[in-house]
Amino acid sequence: MRRRVPLQKLRGSDPTLLEIQIQDLLGRPSGQLEPLNLCDLFALSELEEPPRAIRGELAAFVKRCSAEIAEIPDGSSMVQFATEFAALEPSRVPQSFRDLVLRLTKREGRDATPLRGLLEAWSDGEPEPFVLGAGQVRVQRAGMQNSPKQGIASRTRPRERSASKGSSTRSTPSASSSKPVMDIDRRNWIADVALERLGSAVETGLGEAVLIAGITHRAKTVYPHLAPHEITMVLNELLKGGRVRKSAGRWSRTR
Repeated sequence: MRRRVPLQKLRGSDPTLLEIQIQDLLGRPSGQLEPLNLCDLFALSELEEPPRAIRGELAAFVKRCSAEIAEIPDGSSMVQFATEFAALEPSRVPQSFRDLVLRLTKREGRDATPLRGLLEAWSDGEPEPFVLGAGQVRVQRAGMQNSPKQGIASRTRPRERSASKGSSTRSTPSASSSKPVMDIDRRNWIADVALERLGSAVETGLGEAVLIAGITHRAKTVYPHLAPHEITMVLNELLKGGRVRKSAGRWSRTR
């Protein structure tokens, strides 16, 4: 059974976030992508000016995947392909992908019946263009981002300690100097998402900034104020537990 990359919401993402989201997708064979994401990438390639950072990779991806789909043999494999893509909403199937399927139906000596049925299933709706979001996402290194309150507190602590009477270096550390306590559900959620993303990553793993940005994006509807240092804390816990590895700034899951 083919192991597929988890479905991602690509449409509506801003160019910066989109570059992070599709970094892994562009290197995958077409059979390892969810049909909807494969169509989304074809739709993205139709833009007059795709994001500059991924323009070349995107064009190479479409060319490669077109060749891979053309090599699907007749019979059960082609029927499965047609069945999966026929289930998509017609509006989510871009014109470039329809054109590819149409070309494949005209090959001599090939059974085009499943592909003709596929085109028929999509004929009920017109393709919707890929729309980019307008916002910009700043990717920051873990530990570099602090909230305004944290920054103020860190600047005022030394002065408060020096002003206190009877203070001593032998005194018991205050609660503010202890490690922050994270909600167990929050911690488990971060760990699960991190392991999921690393499990579907290529052998070289994911860069730390990419991994953190991806988890932060997934957390928008669950933990909208999730901070990078929280993610790093959980990643280091997984590292100590032997569940992930880190090398040259890249994280990967222990096989």
